[in-house]
Amino acid sequence: MNVKSLDHIHIGCRDVERALGYYRRHFQAKDVAVLKNIHGQALTLIDVGGKVLALSDFPPGVELPATAPDPDAAREGVSRGGVMHLGINVEDVVAAVTELRAAGEPIHAEPVTAEGVTFAYVEAPDGVLIELTQY
Repeated sequence: MNVKSLDHIHIGCRDVERALGYYRRHFQAKDVAVLKNIHGQALTLIDVGGKVLALSDFPPGVELPATAPDPDAAREGVSRGGVMHLGINVEDVVAAVTELRAAGEPIHAEPVTAEGVTFAYVEAPDGVLIELTQY
C-alpha cells in the first residue's frame, strides 16, 4: 500500500455548530467544504493547521458516547473513545492554555515539559481530548 497522506479525522458531534465555533475561535480553523454523508447529513470539513477535521452529527441509530473523558485518564491524554486525543502543535502552550481557561474551556492537564516537548491536555466539545504541543 502506498499511503499518500492522512486525509481527515471525523468527529461525531452532539452540536456541530458549537464544535465548529470552538475550532474556529481557538484554533483558527478555516472552512474547506460542506458535503453530505450517505444519510443526507451535513459533513463539514475544516482545516486546522494544515490538517482536515470532518465534523457531523452522529448517524441515525448511533448511541452517543459519554460527554467527557474520565478526568484521571484525561490528564494522561486518554479519552473514552477510540481516538486517544488530537495533537495540535501551537506556538506557545502556556498562552494557549491561558486563553482556553479564560474562555471557560476545560483544562485537564497543565503545561509540562518533557524530552524537549511542552504539552497540556484540554477538552473540546463532545468530550474530544486535545493535546496541545510545543516543540
